[in-house]
Formats: sequence, C-alpha cells, structure tokens
Amino acid sequence: MKLRTTILLFVLTAGLAAFIVLWEQKQPATQERLAREKRPFAVDVQHADSIEIVGADLSLRLTREPGGLWFLNKPVEDRANQELVKQFLESMTALTWVEKLKKSDMRKDDFKRTGLGEPSTRVTVRQGSEKLLQCFFGATSPVEGTSYASLGEDAEDFFLAKSGVQPLLDKPSDDWRDNKLVRLKLEHIGRFTLSAGTGSMEFTREPNQPWRLTKPIQARASDERVSSVLQALLKMQVKPVRGKVPTPPADPGQALPMMKVSFGTGVKGQQPVDVTFQPPSAAGAEIVAEVGDRSGTYLAPAKLADFWKLQPNHLRDQRLGQIPEDRVSAIRLHGPGFPEVKLTRAGELWMLQRFGKEEPANQARIQRLLEGINTANVVDFVTDAATNLDLYGLNQPFLTLEWTVDGKTTSLLFGQANDQVCAKYADETSVFKVNPLMPSAIMPPDLVKWKGTRVINASIFAVRRIIVAEGDKPALTLHYNPDDSTWKAELAGADVTEKLDKAGANTLLKQLASFDASDWSADRSAAFEALKGPTLTVQVLIAPPGQPDAKPEVKTLIFAPSTPGMSTAVYHGRLNEEPDTFLISRDLYQQLSRTLVK
Repeated sequence: MKLRTTILLFVLTAGLAAFIVLWEQKQPATQERLAREKRPFAVDVQHADSIEIVGADLSLRLTREPGGLWFLNKPVEDRANQELVKQFLESMTALTWVEKLKKSDMRKDDFKRTGLGEPSTRVTVRQGSEKLLQCFFGATSPVEGTSYASLGEDAEDFFLAKSGVQPLLDKPSDDWRDNKLVRLKLEHIGRFTLSAGTGSMEFTREPNQPWRLTKPIQARASDERVSSVLQALLKMQVKPVRGKVPTPPADPGQALPMMKVSFGTGVKGQQPVDVTFQPPSAAGAEIVAEVGDRSGTYLAPAKLADFWKLQPNHLRDQRLGQIPEDRVSAIRLHGPGFPEVKLTRAGELWMLQRFGKEEPANQARIQRLLEGINTANVVDFVTDAATNLDLYGLNQPFLTLEWTVDGKTTSLLFGQANDQVCAKYADETSVFKVNPLMPSAIMPPDLVKWKGTRVINASIFAVRRIIVAEGDKPALTLHYNPDDSTWKAELAGADVTEKLDKAGANTLLKQLASFDASDWSADRSAAFEALKGPTLTVQVLIAPPGQPDAKPEVKTLIFAPSTPGMSTAVYHGRLNEEPDTFLISRDLYQQLSRTLVK
C-alpha cells in the first residue's frame, strides 16, 4: 500500500473516531434517556406565551402578554386565572408515563373507552411559533390518578399517564377566568378612593410613606386599616354572573347607593382601575360588580356589604402620633408650666441641653416618651374644623411637643378645657380628645427627670480607692491595684486584707464605677433636709489609667433614708456638692453598706 493511501486512511479513521466520540457525548445517558421517556414534557415552559385546549367539553385559547399576565381569548375575552394557568403548566411538565400501550393490541370497543378517538382533548403549548409540547388526553383510567394520553391523534402507541392535568381539563371555562376582580400589587397603589352616594373618601401616599386621608378632610390615615381594606378588595374572589343579574330593592328608601372604588398606581403606563358595586339585592345576597379593565359582570361575596358602612373616622389613624424612632433627631417640650426640655440625638445616644451645656439624657425615659406617643390612642375625634381653639384649651396649650425627622419639625399641642384634655397638630385643623393622664405619664415637667441616671461613669481600671463609712462605724478603706486586680483593706487603722471578702469588694467596685440612680429627685428641698445627716458615705478615688500625671478625682456619695431613722423603700443620694439629688432603692443601699470584712 502506498504511503499516501495509508495517511489518507489514517486521517479518515481519526475523523470517524472523533465524530463518534462527540456524537456519544451529546447523547443522553441510559438513566437520563429513561427519565425522558417517562417524562415526555420535562421542558422549560416559563417563556410559553400561548396555550390551546380543544375538546368536546372545554375549548380555550390563552395568551400571555409582555407584562406576564395570561389572558383568555376564547371562549370569552378576559383576564385568565393566573394561579390555575400556573398549576396547569406545572402539571403538564410533571406528566409521567406509567405504561405504554398499543392500539393494535386492543379491540375496537376497548380502545373507544380510552377516549382517545374523536372526543379526545388536544393540549398545545407554544412559545411564539415553536411548539413546546402537544398531548391528546382521553378518559380517566381505572388506575387511580391516571388517564389515557397520546402524542398524536391517530397514534398507534398511547400511554397510561399520571398527572394533575385531567382534573383541570374537567373544570368549566368560567373557572379559567380570573377569580380576582382586580389584579394589582398593594405596594404599587398610591391613590385609593371609595365613594357611595354623596359620601366620598380619598387616600394617597408617596412611595415608602404612610397613607393620608385627603378627602373629605386632610388627616393622617391608619396604615393598617387602609391596607386591610385594600387587601380585602385585592384578594376578594369573584365569579362571572350566569343568567339574570340581581337587581337592587325596588323601594328607594331601602336601597343603598352605588359604591365606586378606584385604584391608582405609580407604575408607568398603568391606568387607574375603577370598580363599581351595586347595592345587595337582599340581606346576605352576593354583590354585583363591574371593573373598568375587564368585560362582563361578576358576583362578589356578600360580606362586601360591610364596606357601605365605612366612614372616614374608621380609616383614620387612631394613634396619637407616628414618630419614627430610628429617624427622629431632635425633641423639644415646652409650656408655661415648666422649663423647656431640649433633646438632641448624637449617634445612638440622646443628649440633654441643660444650663448651657450638653449632658447624657435619660435614654429609657426618651424611649418611653416615643413609645407612649406612638401607642397612645385617640379617645375621640372632636372636630375637623376647629375655628375657636379656646373651646379646647388649645389657644394657650399647656404643653407643646415637637420632634424633627429628616429636617422637618412636627408640633403636637395639648390643651385642657371642660375637664378634658385635647390635642391637635399645629398644621392641621382636627382636634381629638386624649387620655387626660397620658401627658403627665410620659412627659414629666421637671427638667432634671430628663437627665441620664448614670451618676458615676468610670472604668473599673480607673478606680484606686474606695472608702465606705456607715453612720458612726469606723470607715473601711479599700485600696485597689488594677494592674493585678488585688485589694488592700484597712479598718480603724488596722490591716484587714486577709479578712476582706474579695468577691464582695469586686462587686462593689463594679457598682460604683458605673453607678446608676433609680431617678432624679423632683423635690430637692426634702432631699437636702434628709442629707444633712447622711447614714452612709462612699468615697471613690478615680485616676485615669495610663495617665500617671493626671490629677486623681474624688467622688463622694452620701445617702439618707427618705424618712429619718427608718429603713425606707427609697433613699436620697447626692454626688459631691452638685445641685441635683437622686433616689436609689433600699436593695441598692443595703448592697453598698454590706459588711465586707469577715
């Protein structure tokens, strides 16, 4: 054989081998091939845009629009039941062949009972002009959960198929129509109106903002209540009217007015959706509805009749305020009966402006104020057109609460007249009654009450010495070395270190380094009188760690019972010669004065 012929044969052999390898790589493995044979329609139908069902009892044509919604084109023009279409497509792709049969193996009468002759139902799913799947369904078989199906109308082979398709094909065409009267997303709705007869309500909101009532009055709306009404309308299931449309009562004295509802969205290109509800023809009767973006008439549940009873006050915000705790940056309280309280936020902490300087504010009290305003309910809506504020004591409010959020300040006024406490927002005309105990419960008038309750704030590593003297007893002096966390104790000039309860000393150290009072005293005169004869004195020497040249600071705490000579529930206290006095509990007093030397 010539060398040229040998090389040519080698090249052809190599090419054939490469082709065989590539071809086999593209062929499904045995397990995959068997799975495909069992699941003939395991294809991606998420981009399908048309469905055609042709049968003796059901004939439908559905198309999907660019927005993703399915619509019926036959037997009627209407929006389709989206959930049912999704279930249908999922059932089709999950269809499984249980057994393969042959037409030639059956008698003519037996094959007729499969329903795969003329009465069979043809299902075709397409994406554009491409046919994604097609199947012919016959009758239900004696085997539970299965029916007869084939891939061609006159195919020799047919199958015993297991799927959830058959029950869906048994549904009437009306079930394929959308059972939701309106198909909108709650978060997209920015305008909502509801009118019945002469009464009309309008609600609007900006993106990520709460609802507001804009008609018939301008007022804050209840986000929860408005959203609940919208959810009820959006989720309400309806059915097409069959036969004669029910008519309202003939007696005009008994008839309710027509109710009209409109939904407006901020979605580009989406028009407002208008819905009309006829009054119920009788108590407990279903309600006839028509919607602007769909043809036909529908029956809505009878419980919709409750919507005729809705009044503006039902959907108004029943809470006194809506202060966003994470965004409020400043709070101010003022009134003729007490000093001005100014609070500003610095990061996560609130600061109190007092005597020309800033000091830590009472964080817990501010939290109670915010929660108190946000959870307090309006007792009654007194008027929405207040012209004479004297009637409500709001011409000279006894308290004004202001808060700033994102640079915008809101003012809430409180007035008292005729044994009732009323409130109104400065920029609104509505007046509402509130619980008379609420303002004093969450907004104490004394400025010192807004001061932070941390009396001493130091690191335990800054404490060098603690002296505790109770009454006439000898003072106990405790020297602390933060470098090795050791103690040296002296009592009446003697070294009692060996007898010292070191665990108790460590507890005392932590209590005094971060010493918190229960509250500040409003009646300082009584505190000063009681503290003229202190029953317990605690002195703490503090030197900043790592600063050997810094001058140590002495902090002296004195305590006395609120009733002289008694073990009282609360004790007065004072730090150094500061003008403010504070209160501590009996339990804390006893912990500070406990015996530390065994």
